[in-house]
Amino acid sequence: MKNMLYLLIFTSILPILHIFIGIENIIPGWLGRLSLAIMQISFMLLLLGYIAERNSKK
Repeated sequence: MKNMLYLLIFTSILPILHIFIGIENIIPGWLGRLSLAIMQISFMLLLLGYIAERNSKK
């Protein structure tokens, strides 16, 4: 569970960095948008998994 929390923190930082840096400036075109979408989807899946694991331990 602790590893999932670290991954969750890491993947939540990446979209915030995107606001300031902009992935499209580093990776132009559709590949930049695809990488942003993958980051957002992985963040949501990790968040849902973390919540489910936390609720199952109660």
